[in-house]
Amino acid sequence: MKIRRMSTLLSGAALMVALGGCGADEAPSTDPGPTAPTASSEPAEPTTGTPSESAEPTEPADPTTQAPTATEDQPDGDLPTSATAYADAFIQAWRGGDPAEMEQFATDDAIHALAGFTPWGGAEWLHVSNEPVDGAEISGTMVHYRTADNQLLTISVDNAIVEAGGERAVLMADYSLGDYPVPDTVDDYAQAFLSAVGTDDTEFALRLGPVDGFASTELWSHLTYGMIDVSDAGDGEALVTVPFQEGGELQLTIAVAAAEDAQPHAITSVVFVE
Repeated sequence: MKIRRMSTLLSGAALMVALGGCGADEAPSTDPGPTAPTASSEPAEPTTGTPSESAEPTEPADPTTQAPTATEDQPDGDLPTSATAYADAFIQAWRGGDPAEMEQFATDDAIHALAGFTPWGGAEWLHVSNEPVDGAEISGTMVHYRTADNQLLTISVDNAIVEAGGERAVLMADYSLGDYPVPDTVDDYAQAFLSAVGTDDTEFALRLGPVDGFASTELWSHLTYGMIDVSDAGDGEALVTVPFQEGGELQLTIAVAAAEDAQPHAITSVVFVE
């Protein structure tokens, strides 16, 4: 798993900057685009009878009464027209790792914001709430999700584009790791500590780590770690060895009973060996 740093959740004010900044250049038009010409969209060949007075209003077709059809820029089937369903579809594209599909739903800024994170172990994202954000130029919705292990994700969408079934309505995506209960196994305890350090969740890392704190995280917090190894260190403690692809390893000593009782500070020492 890659240890990477994360940003904090967008504030309402920050979101409005993101919404306002993306609307002009990146948000697609809500115009449903040209429709197939009808018999009344161009001068008709002379026919018997007088042209109906109702012919002209049928050009262009009213998007509210005619469902958008698939085009080269749109997949088979309509795009979602609600904020939650649209955000759900984007998350599925992200989890699937399909760049073309992600680009269909999101702006470059939103895709770039998630480039440093990979969904862990097929985690199921559960919808928590929607938060409307309205401004003078644009109306948006922040759709909030979380997983069972308290990964947090906020998807910010442009309401007008979503309601029109348009593309690239996701203007921003923000991933973070929230507080969650202390794990109750040695392996999970170590993983939670590594994740907390890697995501700058200092408060939670200190809750799991030694009572007297720990140092030298700048030497390893940016490194890529592989499979951890847990061995018996004696005296009721476990030694968790964390190898790094770039070289070196981290050695965590964990009090087994304290970890299994989900107690804070079960990690008694943190040592980085180059």
